[in-house]
Amino acid sequence: RQRYQEMPVDLRGAAEKAQLLVGHRLGGGTRLRVDIPAGLPQVRFDPACLLQVLVNLLLNAADAMEEREGGISMSARSEGQQVVLTLSDEGAGMAPEVLRRIFEPLFTTKSPGQGTGLGLPIARQMMKDHGGDIALDSEPGAGTRVTLTFKIAEA
Repeated sequence: RQRYQEMPVDLRGAAEKAQLLVGHRLGGGTRLRVDIPAGLPQVRFDPACLLQVLVNLLLNAADAMEEREGGISMSARSEGQQVVLTLSDEGAGMAPEVLRRIFEPLFTTKSPGQGTGLGLPIARQMMKDHGGDIALDSEPGAGTRVTLTFKIAEA
């Protein structure tokens, strides 16, 4: 288990940083829409780990949108003692057999040299280590939706 520097983190600010880091990877026909309210409660997370998780998910969404017109959206809302962030893309989606294996270390659908198969397993472990969760929902031709659940930072 890795040591983390957990602290209250502004999810909106982290999403903006991730957007800046990934923006160059979005093709001309891909729109990124971010809808994270300014007054959203802070989440308890290591800031560097949160950025790593968000960048990984945005890069995956950008890859899914290759040669497709459409959008990627990131939104968040408060639900009780949690904050839920949803990242959706209008990419090709995944077949059920791929979706079943998506969190397996070293499993990738990307071409050789394009992916390590470690991004999602590491993101999942980081979410669990911070008391959160990650879930994916996808269908061929219908894009992919990733849902992250975070613990709210105590005041």
